Amino acid sequence: MKPQPPVTMMFLGSNASVISASLASGRYRYERCYPHTVVGSESCRSIVGTTIHRRKERIHATRHEILMATYNGAEYIEQQIASIQQQTLRNWTLSISDDCSTDDTLDIITRLARQDARIRIVSHDVHHGSPQANFNALMAQASGRYVFLADQDDLWHADKLALFMQRLHSTEAQYGSDTPLLAFSDLMVVDAHNDVIAPSFLRFIGRDPHRTQLNELLAQNLVTGCATAMNAALRDVIRSIVTHSDGDHMVMHDWCYALVAAALGHVVYVNQATVNYRQHGDNAMGAHRYSALKTLMSLIVHRAPIRRQRVARMHRMIAQAAYVRDALAAYDRPSSLETLDAYCAHIGCTECGICRP
Repeated sequence: MKPQPPVTMMFLGSNASVISASLASGRYRYERCYPHTVVGSESCRSIVGTTIHRRKERIHATRHEILMATYNGAEYIEQQIASIQQQTLRNWTLSISDDCSTDDTLDIITRLARQDARIRIVSHDVHHGSPQANFNALMAQASGRYVFLADQDDLWHADKLALFMQRLHSTEAQYGSDTPLLAFSDLMVVDAHNDVIAPSFLRFIGRDPHRTQLNELLAQNLVTGCATAMNAALRDVIRSIVTHSDGDHMVMHDWCYALVAAALGHVVYVNQATVNYRQHGDNAMGAHRYSALKTLMSLIVHRAPIRRQRVARMHRMIAQAAYVRDALAAYDRPSSLETLDAYCAHIGCTECGICRP
């Protein structure tokens, strides 16, 4: 008998969500299009008198997945999501985890998810307590072949996804797709009204974007999460090591992810600003202009509050390095582990001006 083409049926439920079903080999295959919920578990439902069985796997695999952690971001989040929707690369999925916002954030993203099936809310009733923990939770469920991180208050340039994909593809061609890779770009610093403060974030803070070796990144972070992307190899490593509570060991999640990439693979630079990095009163992390004089004075003038802040930050950096070292102990990267060991051995040092109490 000649094979019959799949039969597609459309049902409109009382909740106005659309369900598409295919009849193939005597078995229904469907995906119920609640754009604001996660799809993928084994289930069976009766719809208009017809039982339709859901397959475990997604019908369409996600290739470019954007992870967005939100908390009380109602003022800017719709503009941010609009900038993602305007990307020249169109086949993406936006996964949002809301940290129990008390403003209108959840209402806004729920409305946008109903309007755009590429947007899904993966969590909204779990209190994570920090961006680190929220992004770790998102990473734990990430499935995209390439994963991008997004903040709730920036604006993406229209070619951001395309530029990152060019860089990741060329780097995978060089090192192999099984090598963990993290790409990052420059940002344009703007104020709350999107007026330009500085055309280059990295120059604004006095950083060299080519200092991406592990020993360099341990001392100074270059990576801003909203301007990063990773391949599946790095995604799988991070998924295997992070837990919700690990956020307490991270100075910031993006810095920690960069250390993992540098230890096991490569961190590469996209030589262009791809994000308008909005500065306002509620930034979790902000842009601070580099001043050589200010840096020198902070080292010379040992005011007690400055010294305490410096010591506290150094110990957080060492704790982060120790976390990465322990998490990657099972990987066969002796040179990276030696570098991490040497850095962590600095704890308790009484010789240098940084750690001396």
